[in-house]
Amino acid sequence: MSPFFWKNSQSVEHMIEEYMASLDKCMEAFSNGLKLYLLSGCQEKFKKLQRETHRYESRADDIRREIELKLYGKAL
Repeated sequence: MSPFFWKNSQSVEHMIEEYMASLDKCMEAFSNGLKLYLLSGCQEKFKKLQRETHRYESRADDIRREIELKLYGKAL
């Protein structure tokens, strides 16, 4: 196997790890926000967790698109 393909494979693996880490953070922020909302309603802390959830979800989406482009690029 050529070094070029090995490097891309490692890169995709790293990107998948980043994606999973971002999803973990997103789910944690969402879970904490939902619990807080159910206990206390819509407070500033809830809004902060809502923004965090959105930021992590957006980052995960960006990484997913990068992975797709890299994998589709290999297929062509």
